[in-house]
Amino acid sequence: YKIFSLLARLNFIHQTSYRPSFFFALVGKALHVVTFWAFADAIFRNVPEILGWNRQTIPLLILTIFVIEFLLGITFHRNLLYFLVRWIKNGDYDFHLTRPVNPIFMTAFRVIDFFDMIPLLIIIGMLAWYIITQDIAPYIVFGYLVLLIVAYIILFSFTLILSSINFWTFITTGLGRVIESVERLNRFPLDALPKFWRVALFYVVPVAVAGNIPAKFLIGTWSWTQLLYIVCFAVVIFVVAVKFWYSALKHYQSVA
Repeated sequence: YKIFSLLARLNFIHQTSYRPSFFFALVGKALHVVTFWAFADAIFRNVPEILGWNRQTIPLLILTIFVIEFLLGITFHRNLLYFLVRWIKNGDYDFHLTRPVNPIFMTAFRVIDFFDMIPLLIIIGMLAWYIITQDIAPYIVFGYLVLLIVAYIILFSFTLILSSINFWTFITTGLGRVIESVERLNRFPLDALPKFWRVALFYVVPVAVAGNIPAKFLIGTWSWTQLLYIVCFAVVIFVVAVKFWYSALKHYQSVA
């Protein structure tokens, strides 16, 4: 916790040193949210309902998607998919490994991106207001929070596995583009897909629907049995990802 706080403080000072850049980055994030919200609103003004999703429930999916997206952006997404290969090529990664800190933690959370922090707080406030106004039961909210954590762990594990490939061969931006394309599936209701893809994406590659999972539980279309399954899946993929990452790390060749 102390190390994470120190990294966060240093990154905040660095990122706010150029205030116009920080301001316009926040404006860009806000426009991203507003544009997507307007797109969804335009659809549901003309189509009353899409397989159970309507103007009353679709905000929960949109807000959930952005909570997860901003959490990833603040923490490990750029570190694992974009900065790691740069550190390896420049020789900076040797310093990561020589420090008395868990190398996965240091790699995944070296840069804390505060450009996503303010939009995240706004989205959380909107989500809390929506939950309160919809009078959702506390135990459902608890399950929802558990599933948010589970979705984060699944996406972290999947990203960790892909980033490990850089210990064998350099892939500058391709890996980031791959996982970002997969994550875009989170922006669409899982129910809108054909049955084959719904089953495959849920039971085989839940990473593609991690944003759907908490939202569907919150509106009451998911069971506690499904919650238990996805929790077990998160534990398994996390263990596999850590073991795979350390195995790949053995192939890392220091520049020294």
